[in-house]
Amino acid sequence: MDTIQHYTDLEAALQKLFEQRASCRRYASMPVPLRAVDMIMRSAQGRRHDDAGRYTPSAHALYPLRLYLLSRRVAGLERGLYRVDTESSGGHVKLADAPPVGALLSASLADDACLEEAPAIAVVAARTDEALAHFSGQQADGLRGARYVDVEAGAAVQNMSLCAAAQGLGGVLVMGLDEARTAQVLALPKGDAIVCLYCMGLPANQS
Repeated sequence: MDTIQHYTDLEAALQKLFEQRASCRRYASMPVPLRAVDMIMRSAQGRRHDDAGRYTPSAHALYPLRLYLLSRRVAGLERGLYRVDTESSGGHVKLADAPPVGALLSASLADDACLEEAPAIAVVAARTDEALAHFSGQQADGLRGARYVDVEAGAAVQNMSLCAAAQGLGGVLVMGLDEARTAQVLALPKGDAIVCLYCMGLPANQS
């Protein structure tokens, strides 16, 4: 009976998160807690305790995704682009300063103001060349690896969306980007290709 009750409670909690998850494009000016941001980042690529797998599936366990955090208003973390230890919450390594105001918006294909307003942005990049090479034999044009990358990124962002909802934060997926320009603006490490961005923060109507 206890097991049945446990799963009933879990199902109800998940259903509540599904209902709460929604795209949020306007954010309050207040900082977001670092702990909440770390939890959201970890939900996308955290390592499971029972095996070598992670919280999101990856074809052939290749794990080509690379996650970075753009901090603008994160309590306890100065502005800048960081590599985040999503597997064990072991720390944040600053890679670059935050881009100038307006620079990230200049890479948008849809004038997404949230790119400039969001207190924090998860940068989902990938070693796409590695994925293309690994799966080159699965498709005549050799592009099967790109499809796997996109599906894996979608699973990662869905995890982040549900985790944000669980903490009362809002977020939105942004894919309308000039990827090369975005990578340049953020000063991403060489070899990492932009897949998408996930903006997050406290919704403006809760400020």
